[in-house]
Amino acid sequence: MAKTKQSAITRIVDLLANEGQKIVAKELAKVSYTYRSLNLRDSYGWGVYVDGKLARKGYTASSPGIKKKWYGEEITGYEAVVEYLEYKYKPHPGIDLVVVAAMPYGEILQNAEGNVKKKYEVIAVARNEVKALSRKFKNAKFGIISHGKQDNI
Repeated sequence: MAKTKQSAITRIVDLLANEGQKIVAKELAKVSYTYRSLNLRDSYGWGVYVDGKLARKGYTASSPGIKKKWYGEEITGYEAVVEYLEYKYKPHPGIDLVVVAAMPYGEILQNAEGNVKKKYEVIAVARNEVKALSRKFKNAKFGIISHGKQDNI
C-alpha cells in the first residue's frame, strides 16, 4: 500500500513539474516588455511541494542576471525566485504547484504602476494556465500571492 501511494505521489509530482515548466515557457513566449537587465526574465520559476517540503523546482536561468538595487538591496531575479521557493513560500498540506515571477518590479510592469505608462504581460498567462490546470484536479484550490498575502479564488 505504501509503495503504491508513493508511486502515485511521484507520478503527480512529475506531472506537475512538467506542467510548471510548460507554464513558465508559455509565459515567457508572451511577455511584452523589453529585457534590459535580464532580472525579470530570470525571475520566473516553479516548485512542487509535497506535505510542506519542496520536492521539485525549476527556473528560467541557472545564473543570475545583472544585480539591480531594489529598496537599497542588490538582487537578481534568479536570487529572488530561489529565495521565494526555498524559504518564503508557505506550502499547504498535500501537494502544491507554485509558478512565480519573483522580481518585485514585475507587478509594477503588470499593473502599470509608478512611471510605467503601459501595462505589460508579466505573469497573467501563467496565472490563467495554473487556474485552468487546477480545474482538472478534484478538490484543487487556486490562489494568488501578492506582497505576501494570498487570495484564494
